[in-house]
Amino acid sequence: MDFIGKVRATVENYRMFEEGDTVIVGVSGGVDSVVLLHVLMLLRDEYDLSMVVAHLDHGIRGEESRREGDFVRDLAHGMSLPFEAAVADVPVLAKKQRITLQEAAREARYRYYEEIRKKYNAQRVATGQTADDQAETILMRVIRGAGLKGLKGIPPVRGGVYIRPLIETSRQEVERFASSEGLSFVTDSSNIKDIYLRNKVRHDLIPHLEREYNPSIRVGLNRMATILSREDDYLDQKAEEAMAGLMKGNGEELSLDIPRLTAFHEALWFRVLQKALARVLGGDLRSIKTVHLDGICRLLAHRAPNKVLCLPQGIYAEKRYTELFIRRGRLPTVFPFEYIVHAPGVTILEGLGKKLVTRIERAKQGISMDVDSKVAHLDDDKLLHPLILRSLEEGDRFIPLGMKGHKKLKDFFIDSKVPKALRRQIPLLVSAGDIVWVVGYRISEHFKFTEGSKRLLKAEYLDYP
Repeated sequence: MDFIGKVRATVENYRMFEEGDTVIVGVSGGVDSVVLLHVLMLLRDEYDLSMVVAHLDHGIRGEESRREGDFVRDLAHGMSLPFEAAVADVPVLAKKQRITLQEAAREARYRYYEEIRKKYNAQRVATGQTADDQAETILMRVIRGAGLKGLKGIPPVRGGVYIRPLIETSRQEVERFASSEGLSFVTDSSNIKDIYLRNKVRHDLIPHLEREYNPSIRVGLNRMATILSREDDYLDQKAEEAMAGLMKGNGEELSLDIPRLTAFHEALWFRVLQKALARVLGGDLRSIKTVHLDGICRLLAHRAPNKVLCLPQGIYAEKRYTELFIRRGRLPTVFPFEYIVHAPGVTILEGLGKKLVTRIERAKQGISMDVDSKVAHLDDDKLLHPLILRSLEEGDRFIPLGMKGHKKLKDFFIDSKVPKALRRQIPLLVSAGDIVWVVGYRISEHFKFTEGSKRLLKAEYLDYP
């Protein structure tokens, strides 16, 4: 089967087009997107497509990016296609949202595509990911410890709108087609630098796996993505069925029946919780990680009948006896509470009007050791992440700095003259069940930073905003 036939088979298999569709084609100017545009031009009459070329300058590479924009504009005009372009300040977006440049670039790109799609009332947005991109994505997610949903990789069709016609063709096939057709394209210099994980996977890891383990590793990873995608769809279907009988409410507050939820297999707990969070967050789950879902599962199993877990984006999972409430808004006055700490990073504790700022440094001479009750210096090698910031629980004990034996928190608070009414509002930084820091009062002797420590975790408890 020739290259065009292979792409046509992908389009047909996944029903990517309806006759008469308007398609926004994302074109960066690189070989993948240029080939995508030419292939869709060849298929245009067959599907009666209307096409618009869209290009976003991410505001990272200056003059090089501007030249790419000019190239794509000329390419679109040469094909008599409408052309749309914009510039995004991705570095500012990344800093504002505390995400990587790559994550911010993707967010800006898809936000822009949505704007253009609405402007033209388009039914589809086509992007140029290939089978190689799929293999790279899966390996990156393996490295990061993704679950089934992540390991299924890049979907050929997402949300019935975003389509990847080249997803079953290799980069080598794409480049061969470009050469045979005499197509011009530009090369993004950032794709050569091994400062990004994707580039390291592309240039180092996959070639090593091909040489030493499996010369067909890309094919195998793509096959795995197809298999896992089917299994993920099945579990999603089962989770939807499960939700029908155990969830009440809508919008910014939902409740789940805990006994009915925990009667299902644990794999479905995660699915149901993800779907409930997605409804409260309007589908935006980027800030919700596996560690947060683990935290909700711990909450369900916790012996306390009432407890609140504070999640990103102002979301609270509150256990009230046999019901789990997921809501957006202010922290309920009920205690106890629990936050999952980003370390290193910033954890916003909106309900408490505070934030915990953590950073990790290699031990070296001259590290500043602030003498401040709101700052803790800890031996990071003794900590098990993720750290938890929670309120007092019955029977809590720790080894106060300067002591050898454990002391009950109740006795520690009495000695420190902390009023009883305030004790449950004082956060405790916890690692794998062990109290590391009674915030604002004392760290644990066991976790203190010493001359023999190799890595310092510095935690600062500050007002927010």
